[in-house]
Amino acid sequence: MPAGFLTLWLLICLSGAAVLTGMKRLTPIILLTRLRHSSRRDLMDPFARIVADPALLEKQILRIAHKHHNVVEFPLYQDITLPASAIRDRAGSFARRISADMKSGRFVPSRPTQSTIYAGKQREIFRFDFPDRVIHGCVADLLGSWIEPVLSENLYSYRPKRGPRDAVRRLAAFVKAARTSERHTDIYGVRRDIAKYGPSVPIGPDSLLWQSLAMLLKSAGKPQETANSVCTFIQELLAECPQDSGLPVGSALVPVLSNVYLADMDRMFSERFPIYARYGDDIFAMSTSQRDCTLAATDLSSYVAARGLHFGKEKAGDIVLHPAGVSSTEGYSGASSCDYLGYSIQWNGSFALSRKHMRAFWSQVNLILKLPLTAILNDSAEERAIFLCQTLNNFLRDVHDLHAESRRVLEVIDDRRLLGMMDYQLALKVAERATGEKGPRAFRKLSYASLRDFGLPSLVLLRNRTSRRKHANGI
Repeated sequence: MPAGFLTLWLLICLSGAAVLTGMKRLTPIILLTRLRHSSRRDLMDPFARIVADPALLEKQILRIAHKHHNVVEFPLYQDITLPASAIRDRAGSFARRISADMKSGRFVPSRPTQSTIYAGKQREIFRFDFPDRVIHGCVADLLGSWIEPVLSENLYSYRPKRGPRDAVRRLAAFVKAARTSERHTDIYGVRRDIAKYGPSVPIGPDSLLWQSLAMLLKSAGKPQETANSVCTFIQELLAECPQDSGLPVGSALVPVLSNVYLADMDRMFSERFPIYARYGDDIFAMSTSQRDCTLAATDLSSYVAARGLHFGKEKAGDIVLHPAGVSSTEGYSGASSCDYLGYSIQWNGSFALSRKHMRAFWSQVNLILKLPLTAILNDSAEERAIFLCQTLNNFLRDVHDLHAESRRVLEVIDDRRLLGMMDYQLALKVAERATGEKGPRAFRKLSYASLRDFGLPSLVLLRNRTSRRKHANGI
């Protein structure tokens, strides 16, 4: 048998065996990059050379693998999948291959697949191939670090060492200062939420997004050539996305670009308004002057309209924070607290969880207390109360194993009075469940003090213990 024929026969057999046994998953690096010679585009402008650094790409690959460490089959490209552990082990090989393809001009951004998910509300999500995800993440990291020093201090979304709680804490501090030092009774607030913010941001070549990005880069000390290179490179990366769908939600570029698009507004309102905060599409402004708030509402509407955006009606509201929750100002609704970013800012300057998250916490407590008591139904009310107190203790004792809502209660609420009221509600629910009585009459059979002796947990004490633990750990 000729040697050439034998070689060909062996290759065919090995190829068939690889397909049958799934061995193609062991060589995804061969198909990692799309080579479209008919539409080949060279992305190696100055900024692309920075992104093509293998060390930077490998760092991003390891981050993706760590984020999806529990995923059994992680999609790489079309039907090619690998466990996240295999991606982590081959991060260096993947990074060198992507870097080589970018430098040779063979890399072409892929067309993302679009899908609909339901996470509280319907969302359109774009899914990119693995090389695109890596490159998008590298660009987002570089861009975020460059423009971070020139972003407004009142912007709290997608930035290091900043988050929703920092924004709420600053608003609450303003309320407390206005109440104590300035003795203001009414504090006015304007809250606005941009409807479908990400999908409404245009990404075409004429979009104001690129102008805002170039100005931020210049303010950060980058030369005009670099600013133009960054804008061109990102437009190339998003060229395969539907141009009428706005920012492709699902890309690592979306958070940083959503900060960029309204950066001018953040800077303008920070200079003109006593207190202003923005987190993504959620805006809140406060003042002790009704006139300031009215002007802010008008200017905000004008600015976002000029950018092709509009406010939603679900979260929008003009309020007056008042101890009694009343308002004497036309157009402003009175309230003793206002919700923002999952928290509730109280009239006295403290803050707690929003009504939605508080309802979720009490739903968990009610679910725990509804556990079957069949084994101890014939026992006394005291023994049933001991069992319920132990169950609640197991639920609340270890902060690190708590459900998200329970952890927020102990880490967020700084109002001892509110925690005391919640302690009373916990005791009442246990007494009602153990005795079968409704309302305060349950305390006639099981007093509040006896429930404490039975081990009823105290949110005040748990909150103090959590604070001391965080302080000891330097958090």
